[in-house]
Amino acid sequence: MVAEQDWTDALGLVVRLLRTESGFSQERFAHAIGTAKNQVLRVEHGQTRVAFDTLIRIAIALQVRPAELLERVEALVQAPSDLRAAKAKLEEERAAQGRGHSER
Repeated sequence: MVAEQDWTDALGLVVRLLRTESGFSQERFAHAIGTAKNQVLRVEHGQTRVAFDTLIRIAIALQVRPAELLERVEALVQAPSDLRAAKAKLEEERAAQGRGHSER
């Protein structure tokens, strides 16, 4: 059985990937879906559940069908090694960003 957190993590990773591929900054994306930048950050980091209406707004902003968004999430959840690798890459990027901020 897949843990709920795996679904939340996978959704965050997919949203982040599609957002960056679409050229959205977190701030512009937040505006496009009608939420605050910190909420986008929480979604992308798997730190919050996403309401259905927010999921629909995310799909619309990213110009994908809601079903396609969920299919991508499911594909990650069904491939635990891919999910772990994607989470590890995200953690590395966060750590690098943290080092960049502390060096200033």
